[in-house]
Amino acid sequence: MLGIIAASLAFIKYNGRPLVVILQSALAYLWKPKLYLWQKQEQKIEEKEMKVPEEGTVSKLKNMWLNLITKKPPVNKL
Repeated sequence: MLGIIAASLAFIKYNGRPLVVILQSALAYLWKPKLYLWQKQEQKIEEKEMKVPEEGTVSKLKNMWLNLITKKPPVNKL
């Protein structure tokens, strides 16, 4: 019985790899801890307060935008 096992480990190949290498890979896979990257880990999200710009700067920006839009010459209709 021991001779059959030894001969199979020595001579049997699967996909071009010896049976010993396949068994070593299988045991290493079963023995080593696994890291599952697709499992989501809880992360605490820090919420930062947004600074509200002063009202004077907002109105200046709106005024500049309105001036830019309304000072264009109209398109001539044919």
